[in-house]
Amino acid sequence: MKLKRVHVSGVTLSALGWVLGTMPAQAQEAAVASVQSLPVTPAVAMKKAATTDGKADKAKISYYGIYRFRVEDWNWFPTPKANGAYTFETSVLKLGVTSAARLNDFTLELEQPIVLNLPHNAAGSGALGSLGYGANYYAANHNQGGDLFIKQAFVRFKRLANNPNATAQIGRFTFSDGTETTPADPSVAYLKQTRINDRLISEAFTSNLGRSFDGVRISDNARLHNVTAFVASPTRGAYQLNGWDMLNDIQVGYLATTFTQTGKHDYAEGRLFSIYYGDERQKTVKVDNRPTAARTADTRANHLGVFGGNYVRSFDLGPGRLDGVLWGAGEIGGWGHLTQAAYAYDTELGYQFTHTAWKPWLRVGYSFYSGDGSVNGTQHGTYIPVLTTAQKYAPFPFYTQANLKDFFGQVILRPSAKLTLRAEVHGLKLANAQDLWYTGSGAYENVNFGYSGRPSGGHVNLGTLYDLGADYTATRNLTIGLFLGYAHGGDVQAATFAGKDADYSYLQFLYKF
Repeated sequence: MKLKRVHVSGVTLSALGWVLGTMPAQAQEAAVASVQSLPVTPAVAMKKAATTDGKADKAKISYYGIYRFRVEDWNWFPTPKANGAYTFETSVLKLGVTSAARLNDFTLELEQPIVLNLPHNAAGSGALGSLGYGANYYAANHNQGGDLFIKQAFVRFKRLANNPNATAQIGRFTFSDGTETTPADPSVAYLKQTRINDRLISEAFTSNLGRSFDGVRISDNARLHNVTAFVASPTRGAYQLNGWDMLNDIQVGYLATTFTQTGKHDYAEGRLFSIYYGDERQKTVKVDNRPTAARTADTRANHLGVFGGNYVRSFDLGPGRLDGVLWGAGEIGGWGHLTQAAYAYDTELGYQFTHTAWKPWLRVGYSFYSGDGSVNGTQHGTYIPVLTTAQKYAPFPFYTQANLKDFFGQVILRPSAKLTLRAEVHGLKLANAQDLWYTGSGAYENVNFGYSGRPSGGHVNLGTLYDLGADYTATRNLTIGLFLGYAHGGDVQAATFAGKDADYSYLQFLYKF
């Protein structure tokens, strides 16, 4: 095991100063972000180990650990030029300690990722690209194991300006947009977790390493209202197993206000947010639908402003509860030499039979992420989800939230308190035939843009995805997850690959101690 020097740099505030200003701040309850499994996020088990008495304050010290092991099996859309059929294993170990006192908290968390049996020939030239996550891991690491590194190291100050609800968090920590609050209503909490959070800024928890952020978070959390400001740069991570270094050329600013509405049989939560994203990396070629020469020559930075909001509501109706989800965002700014003008939205409706065996929850929805209709224009119309977790909204991640139309149906069953079952079907089309078929979750190293694109061949039909998921809480500390996905591709896949059928599955064990 190779140990490297800790590198936690300062954050470039420059254009992000407007986010902080004189903002009040929000209380962040979770000092530690767990490695998560889909679709349910297990809580981190914390174990009290010791109490240190000081003259002015008492610090409670707690230790925790998380271990996740996953086996992934990929059968990408077939081609004779590369092998997209392979199986590999990943594991990640997290060990942490927190010291909680009346006026401040401190957290230190170490992480050790491992990836085994990566495919050597699961990538092709030109439009073929990487055939699944195994190819991504191999390209970034070449079968080299990950180092033990600092995942989180931060201090959280409480009672800013004598406000008991205000806190400031400084250092290296994980962050995902939308997670500022946890609704008291279980249905709204589940919908936020699975359908709202992580759409634009995320720790990319479905990858083996994820990502952290070096920066500052200021928060103010009243009973029914929350305000959060965040300024940081992401670390390397996701497919790159070296999580030490910060991506200094990328800056992120976030400002959001969240409000809660409660009633006897009704619960709702809404949020308004704005995001600044700056990418000044000089050695990466932008991924869009322009000719290669134009993209290579465009070394100007990307500066995006994202503005949007969401609203989630659940209320009693008949023998169950009716719920709805609305989310939308617009992007403006500069995409290199082009002007950015893009948008996305999601609308969903569901009904849960709360007094029926297995509590069946039926849901339908439609998501739209704009694409670009011109290869030689001055405007870039492709919506880019910044630093997201693609697999959360693309369970079989052969696509991502860019240039996409996704009509889906979902059934969730709970046979017992320990078991959750989920079945989904997604009808997928490209939003614009002149744009690319995109994959990816955002920047994770200096030399890779973070998104890739394949030509559409002038088509829009991306096919149909069928998937099944199960999460079983075997013990208080152990959760087992299973996922099975099958995709029947359309004309878009046929433009590049010899076959239209693909499947992906994984078996995961998550242990908390």
